[in-house]
Amino acid sequence: MKRWIGPLLIATAALHTVVGIILASGSLADIVKAGIFNAVDPYLDRMAAFWFLTCGAALLLMGLMVQWGIRQTDTLPVSLGWGLMIMGIVGVIMMPVSGFWLLLPQAYMILRIAHAEK
Repeated sequence: MKRWIGPLLIATAALHTVVGIILASGSLADIVKAGIFNAVDPYLDRMAAFWFLTCGAALLLMGLMVQWGIRQTDTLPVSLGWGLMIMGIVGVIMMPVSGFWLLLPQAYMILRIAHAEK
C-alpha cells in the first residue's frame, strides 16, 4: 500500500489539472490574451482558474514528497494524513459534487501507514 500513495496523489493532481484546463479554458485563454503578467486580478473567473491549477501543482508536489518520504523513512507523518483528511472532509461538505472525495481514501492510507509505525 505504501508504494501507491505517492502515485495516487500524483494521479489526483494530474486529473485535477486536466479538469481545470478543460473547465477554465476560456479564462486561461483570456489570461494569455492579456499577456499573462498581472492578468488575473480582479477577474474572479481567472482567479478561480489560477487557484484551481495551483492546487493541482500543490497536489503534485505533495505526491512527489510522499514518494520521497516513503523511500527515505518507510513512513509518513500522521499530521499529513490528518491534514489531508480534514481538507477532504471540509471540501466534501462544502462541495459534495467535486473531487474532494478522492482525498479521503488517500488520507486514510497515510494514516494507516503513520499509525502502523508507532
